[in-house]
Amino acid sequence: MIKISLLLFIVLSPFDLAQITIPEISPVVQTVKTFGYWQNNNCDGNYRLIIIVEGFEHVKNYVFVQLLKNDFETGYSVLESVPIKEINYPGGFIVSDFQIKQEDNFYSIEFDLMNTYSQENSKLCIKQNYNGYNIVNK
Repeated sequence: MIKISLLLFIVLSPFDLAQITIPEISPVVQTVKTFGYWQNNNCDGNYRLIIIVEGFEHVKNYVFVQLLKNDFETGYSVLESVPIKEINYPGGFIVSDFQIKQEDNFYSIEFDLMNTYSQENSKLCIKQNYNGYNIVNK
């Protein structure tokens, strides 16, 4: 029992946790999901999906897909941030769920949505292409 307690103390030591610096994250950020890999000319990196929540009595989401550039010297940086205008339009939607899928080196994101006024459920699927994204179904 003493060995297990000592091991837990070493693994969960506050000294180790004190070494971690947590960046300030805005409270409006609801979801962050990094996925996939992209490569173009001399750049490469990953994708990141960001869902932001706005409002108090009338809540809605804004959705962005970012291209993160990988730099081995300085780390990651945001190369581009693409708003998903079909979700972000005035009036808006709540994203109740999403699924990221990969097909032939391209990614698609399927969103389950709820209209914030009518409360009707719908789906939206966006698929990556060379110029951004296409709406597959609505």
